[in-house]
Amino acid sequence: MTVPPQPPEVRPRLRMRRPELIGLVFLAALPITALFGWFGPSLETAASEHAPIRLGVEFPNRLLFHLFERVSARVTNVGDAPLERVRISFDESYMQGFSEISFMPLAARTHAVELPKLGPGGTRSVEVELKAAQYGPIRGQVTAASEETHVAVPIHTFIFP
Repeated sequence: MTVPPQPPEVRPRLRMRRPELIGLVFLAALPITALFGWFGPSLETAASEHAPIRLGVEFPNRLLFHLFERVSARVTNVGDAPLERVRISFDESYMQGFSEISFMPLAARTHAVELPKLGPGGTRSVEVELKAAQYGPIRGQVTAASEETHVAVPIHTFIFP
């Protein structure tokens, strides 16, 4: 009985073409960026002022699909006279990207809240809870208006799948 010859020794090595290598780098980068929170929810703050109104808005910059988040609008009377009525309104184009929208205090009109008299230095807030309902970028603005003036703050949210 004869013994078959031994196979030749082959050094193990990994061969990849350029597109495969690029794909591997992208696949490795996704979990690394997720570990640093680049895909998770994050909040951003923006503000604008046009006397006698200062408007500050905290909104989700990034959000995951079907998660709830809040948008907070804070209006301050920086003038010397009271403001009889201030209306805070949220852009329809922004709100269309969300569902299950609830306002606190309750919205008198579609996506708008009427605030009572605001004395000098006084501050009032409006909280909106919303659920992400579509993927991709959503842009709009929050506006605070009185009889004398109005202020707008642009807001934007990217909703990840």
